[in-house]
Amino acid sequence: MMSARRAGVNWDCAYGAFLGLLCGDAAGATLEFSPGVITKLDVGRAMLMPGGGVFNVGKGQITDDSELALSLARGLSGHRPSDGFALESVARQYVAWCDSKPFDIGNTCAAAFGVTPDKDGNYAAAMTQTAATSCSSSEANGSLMRIAPLAIWSVGELEESIVALARTEATLSHPNLVCQDCNAVYCLLVEHLLRNPGDFQGAVDRGEQFVRNSVLSVVRQWFLEESLDISTLVCTKNVGHVRWAFVLAVYFLRENESYERAIHQTLLKGGDTDTNAAILPTEESTPEAEWAVRPGQRHLRRGLKIELMVKDQTAYSVGSRHRTQVEESIHQEDKKLKYVKAEQLFQLDSKGDNVVPSVTKQQKLAKLQKGPILASTRKFRL
Repeated sequence: MMSARRAGVNWDCAYGAFLGLLCGDAAGATLEFSPGVITKLDVGRAMLMPGGGVFNVGKGQITDDSELALSLARGLSGHRPSDGFALESVARQYVAWCDSKPFDIGNTCAAAFGVTPDKDGNYAAAMTQTAATSCSSSEANGSLMRIAPLAIWSVGELEESIVALARTEATLSHPNLVCQDCNAVYCLLVEHLLRNPGDFQGAVDRGEQFVRNSVLSVVRQWFLEESLDISTLVCTKNVGHVRWAFVLAVYFLRENESYERAIHQTLLKGGDTDTNAAILPTEESTPEAEWAVRPGQRHLRRGLKIELMVKDQTAYSVGSRHRTQVEESIHQEDKKLKYVKAEQLFQLDSKGDNVVPSVTKQQKLAKLQKGPILASTRKFRL
């Protein structure tokens, strides 16, 4: 992703941060849109990435969070941070992703990435203009969920450069100042950890200094106050709001919490589980995402159906084709989702609107009556 291997970059942590994003997304995917209270038993099962859920994802299958992060990484590849944000390159990747008919896409992303090119065949100008006119009120999590590759890409750059790059990325779909501030703070935290593995307090101190000096939006309160204690944090209302993922990420960073426990506690909170969990690993920069590949759980490597094929620069998000006995039991359990509970999951608000699947509400509710939407056979090519 970077043109040269800069001194001071811990590449184990960089790779672990990206893999951790994928694993968190895959674990949370089985609980996304889950009705009712999520139990410890539910979370324990989800941590094994069994597949299933409302979207009937395959074992270890990633969702829009990871697919857009991969798209961002692809768009940044071959470009240098010192030359500025690669707007057109990244915009083209986002359009290609949107055109792949993702089974889960938020309203904000759909509006921004569904644009047509200008007369010269370029997308960036049309995308930023559409976002500015149609998406400026959204405080959804669609930009923060994909931003981690930019933090990796910009390691070693000046703080003001990292902030500018992170803010510019948000303008492609989420230009609201709240979303820009979240991107900026998050990238500063992650970039610090990639240069200084394990220095969680140093990362928090850096973030706090930036927030106190440069952030005037409500993100200031989230960082300085709400992230001190999440015991009363309710993530099941306005579930797509960026507030929840941001506060959880900063809280677990403050606590120097283990990656596995942070994911576990995040999934228990419910709401937009895959996005909230995907954002956590990059804060912790855990080498090789130990939870997913440690010796006692090598089977998860086989379950994680994510193939990054560097040779032909192709990436696929692939689920299993045949259900095991365990999968079938999960499948049958998911089919018991009641229509009235599903109805409640799609009540939107003007802020946290980034959790609406690409099918219409009526189509989705109809499919929920018959069983989960089949997502496990979809392939996504970068």
